[in-house]
Amino acid sequence: MKKELLQKQIKDLRVRLSNLAMKKEMAEEVLHEKLTSLSIELCGKDSQIKMLQQYIADREKKVDELSETLCAKDKEIKKLTDEVTALRDQRDKLKAMLSKNSANSSKPPSTDGFRKAKAQSSRQQRGKKPGGQWGHPGRTIEFFQNPTKIIEKKPEAICSCGGVVQCNDEYIPKQVADIKVVVDVVEERVYSGRCECCGKIHHGEFSEGFVNPVQYGSHVKTFVAFLTGYGNVTVNKTVDILNGISGGALHLSEGTVVNFQKSLAKKIQQPLEIIKQRLIQCNVLGADETGCRVNGKLNWIQVFSNNQYTLFGFNKKRGDLYADDMDILDLFTGILVHDHFKSYYGYKLMTHAECNAHILRYLQAVIEIMKHPWATDLAELLRDANKLKKHYLAMRRYSMEQIELNSLFARYDDILEAGKAQYAAATENKKNISYFNDERLLLVRLGEYKEEHLRFLTNFDVPFDNNGSERDARFFKGKLKVAGCFRSEEGAKNYVKIASLISTLRKQGANVYVTINDIFNGILPSFDFSGDG
Repeated sequence: MKKELLQKQIKDLRVRLSNLAMKKEMAEEVLHEKLTSLSIELCGKDSQIKMLQQYIADREKKVDELSETLCAKDKEIKKLTDEVTALRDQRDKLKAMLSKNSANSSKPPSTDGFRKAKAQSSRQQRGKKPGGQWGHPGRTIEFFQNPTKIIEKKPEAICSCGGVVQCNDEYIPKQVADIKVVVDVVEERVYSGRCECCGKIHHGEFSEGFVNPVQYGSHVKTFVAFLTGYGNVTVNKTVDILNGISGGALHLSEGTVVNFQKSLAKKIQQPLEIIKQRLIQCNVLGADETGCRVNGKLNWIQVFSNNQYTLFGFNKKRGDLYADDMDILDLFTGILVHDHFKSYYGYKLMTHAECNAHILRYLQAVIEIMKHPWATDLAELLRDANKLKKHYLAMRRYSMEQIELNSLFARYDDILEAGKAQYAAATENKKNISYFNDERLLLVRLGEYKEEHLRFLTNFDVPFDNNGSERDARFFKGKLKVAGCFRSEEGAKNYVKIASLISTLRKQGANVYVTINDIFNGILPSFDFSGDG
């Protein structure tokens, strides 16, 4: 029994083993098929991987190319950005240049062209209307005490009724003042005679001035010098004027007019030396310079002046202050007022004062172009200080209290510090700041030359500006506007000598015509004036 049971179990086990073997074969067959399928699929994946790897390689290459292109573009963008920044800076500089004129810079009015600068006075408005003010003294033509000719206009002697008209001694006078030009020809006749006793021949002598058979008198020479030196009339027009007013009797040549100028310039060497010495001895002296052309080349006219004297000098270079005996500054020990011409600072014996009218114009440019408030504040400070000084002078006070001076100087310093801060804020993070160069230089100048700019407060003899010298220079400019230039150095030098004399005579209230006529007659002016300080 037990044996049969064991045989049956063995048979079952064999069947189960056979089934398991069959399952194993089937599983192996399935696995083999799946492995085959996976192998086939894997072969397809390899090609796909290769394709993806190639695609990735192509993409990476493209990325590298795009990166290189991007770097090139970045460089190009940076270059273009720099160019745009430079162009904007250049635009701002050009706009600033175009915005500058004679009212807000040191440019002369002649450069304004058709775009004339709007006149801007540094004076504060007083609310007065233009013209004569109410209550001012009038002026009219007064009666001449000794009329040249008297014409009596009496009524008809017989009335319409037939009666006789009796005139009394009362009359109503009216006068007409006029001038007329008369050619006055004086002829001297010199005779000879023989002594009846010894037979000696005696000759008469001509008076002084009678040299040539015919010559022009002092009034003709004076009138020529008056027209050319004071009226700035050209040589050819001077000839035409004299010919016209004399009815053709005086027909001078242009060479004669030039010779009259040479003669006058030679005769006034001594008065010019007196003017020079008076300028050297004065307390405050103004200096300026202006360009002129001689034979197409740029030359310079130096002017030294005060309220009573003017001396012009001709130089080929602006800083050549030694030419033509213009050595005033070597001997001058007072206060020199000028427009910040650096050559003047080479003279150590004198004290310097700067022209604040120029500063007001420079500040106006900062106000209009940069729109920085510090310029407005400083302009107001300078104007207020000048107004305060004038008020003290009107009260016959000739100095300022030290506390008041310290307050003004401190306010000046505070404004400059504010200006530096505003300049720094405007130029922050900017590489090219040449647009702000004028403002920077102005701030440096105002700080470095503070004492010179405020000299008019510490010494009331010093003017606020250098307008006196500039007015004298404009006297010379009037000649250039008419003539344009000089044709020779000799002509320019002769004119500056005559202009020095005329400007000085005008300042001293002398009759220019009479004085020049006296010079031609040998009488030189001495300029004995006590108030030439």
